[in-house]
Amino acid sequence: YHLIRSNFLASCCPSSPFVVPFRMRGNVFNATVFCVVLLSHHIAMASGDDESCAPKSGGSDANWGAVLAEARRLLEPHGASVALIEPFGAEIAGLKLAELAGTNDLKHGSALATALELLMAHVGVLVFRGQGLLSPSEQIAASALFGAGKLHSTHGEHAKAGSEHIFRLSSTSSEGIVGPGAEWHCDGSFLEDVFSHAGYHIVQLPNVPAGTSFAHLGHAYEMLSAEEKEVMGRLASVNSNGGVVHPLVHTHPLSGRPSLFLHLAMTGAVVHVQ
Repeated sequence: YHLIRSNFLASCCPSSPFVVPFRMRGNVFNATVFCVVLLSHHIAMASGDDESCAPKSGGSDANWGAVLAEARRLLEPHGASVALIEPFGAEIAGLKLAELAGTNDLKHGSALATALELLMAHVGVLVFRGQGLLSPSEQIAASALFGAGKLHSTHGEHAKAGSEHIFRLSSTSSEGIVGPGAEWHCDGSFLEDVFSHAGYHIVQLPNVPAGTSFAHLGHAYEMLSAEEKEVMGRLASVNSNGGVVHPLVHTHPLSGRPSLFLHLAMTGAVVHVQ
């Protein structure tokens, strides 16, 4: 399999092991090649195999219906549509990122890009199927639509990546970097301003289940008991790679939804905040 990833920079927080994995081997992804997946910053990722619960798609606040309606209204002139995914996420059909990204119709700060970012903030994951094989510059243009509109790269660069901003992953070392991200995590936890989004350009799927999973941390927080929420609200994680401190619970800056944050591989300590 090959996953070509890019990270987006903005001032927000994400990640945790408490929720259901959303699997790339399930009904949504089983026929997908050349698919682009964009994750909001409150989505955790892992290559584990835990299946425990199924939170529902959509937002939990009063504005959710208006957010979905606005995205559908702005996509319609382009012949594109939105279909919600269970347990969470949405598929954007009929929109070609390589053709539109960076144009006046779909550029950073445009009405359509803003609507898609807000939709992503609620559902967590946007899936763009049938995109063809994007060039590095096309993937970077799609990546720069959201967050601060610029990329921040801290990863290794494979010889076939084509750009310092592309983190090329594969099951074979000749095609990409092998094995990162085995634990539940969200990228950028070692920075004070963590990545607002992560983008995955899925070039080739494996013939057998691969176990890559996504978890919605807003849903995860809602599934906690009142006592657990109270405890989590007084804790913070200390990143083991630099000592940056992040609260275990934060408020999503776009949806206003309480969400969890934890990076299992880079948490050096969890501290009680007075």
